[in-house]
Amino acid sequence: MHKHLIIIIIVSAIFGQINVNSFVMNSEPGVLQAFSSILFITLWLGYGILGAKYHPFLFLYYLTCYFGIGAFLLVFGIFAMYFVYYPVAIVFTIPIYGGVRYFFDIMPSFGLDMISILLLYVSCLCGYIFRRIYKMLTQKKGIAS
Repeated sequence: MHKHLIIIIIVSAIFGQINVNSFVMNSEPGVLQAFSSILFITLWLGYGILGAKYHPFLFLYYLTCYFGIGAFLLVFGIFAMYFVYYPVAIVFTIPIYGGVRYFFDIMPSFGLDMISILLLYVSCLCGYIFRRIYKMLTQKKGIAS
């Protein structure tokens, strides 16, 4: 799971860099930022599908810990130290900022941070649930998954 964590942080930082200028400047994101945010959420959905296939219960525990620690660090960073907030925001909030602002016109705020974490967590959980349901349905019919 350590390799997963490193890959997740690298991919999140790449998508965060695409959206960071519009986030920091409070400017209107473009189509590229909106598309990258949708792609980022879709990647989390796919990650949930793959995680449920290979490590079903360990993956759920890992996922909950990952997003729980991320939420804690965002709260800690906002209320205590901003040098903690910005690196964590680049991983959790900023990658989907372009899509949220492009489609819903929501300004950066603490609420957006928590919504971002919740949206990514739910996206990954949906992938996890889809895979588990698919596996249950195919096992009943005798189809190999």
